[in-house]
This record gives sequence, C-alpha cells and structure tokens, in this order.
Amino acid sequence: TASSSGDKEFGFCACGDVDNTDDGVELDTNALQDLFARNSSPPEDIVLFVIESDPDVARAFNAYGQLPLHHACMAERVSVNTYAYILGAYPEGAYVPDKFGKYPIDYAAENKDVESRINAFAALLQNDRKITVA
Repeated sequence: TASSSGDKEFGFCACGDVDNTDDGVELDTNALQDLFARNSSPPEDIVLFVIESDPDVARAFNAYGQLPLHHACMAERVSVNTYAYILGAYPEGAYVPDKFGKYPIDYAAENKDVESRINAFAALLQNDRKITVA
C-alpha cells in the first residue's frame, strides 16, 4: 500500500518494487542514506540539516525497501540524537520491514557497535512510547 505526503507518494510495503519518486523511477539512494553509506554515522548537525531541508528524505526507500532508519541501525557510532532526528521525521518508519523482512530494530540488534545498539534501542523505545500515547 502507499501513503501520500503532500504531492509525493511513498511506498510502505517492502515487498516487490518500491516506487517512491514523483517520476516513477525507483530510488536507489538518497541524501540521508548516503550519509550512512560508509557504515559510520555522520555528525548530528549534518543529519539534522538534511532532514530539515527535506523531511520526506526519511521516508524514501532504496532498492531493498530500506529506509534511512534501517541504514542508521546498521551503522557504527550513531548517536541517540541522530536516531531521534530520523524518527522525528518519520516515526512510523520503525515499523516498516525491508524486502528481507527485517525491521530497523532487527538491524540494531545485530549491530556489533554496542553504543550504537544501545542508542538505537533507546530511541526506538522512546519512539514507541510516543506513538502508543498518541
């Protein structure tokens, strides 16, 4: 299924091809995912700048149905604030599986960087509380 945000359409099903761009071209990457491409977290201020410049960037899937949150949960040295910025832009992203059936929390649990794992769990739990209360 898909949800609409303004003029843009974003896929919420991680099965099959995900088409989430206005011109019908599958998005292989985006600015926020690029920041995590090296398996390391970029500075918080850069993540915040990218999200504030275009909050929809947190909703963009790659070819594997992964959101920037999936990538952040795989990366090392990710701060709790970085997770909070991404989740603030798209809180429901925590509950979106990729094409492999994995949720962001699954990648966080597999993360070998203990600090990133703890930060991801803390941010995801805080996000869950916010969504549950709302």
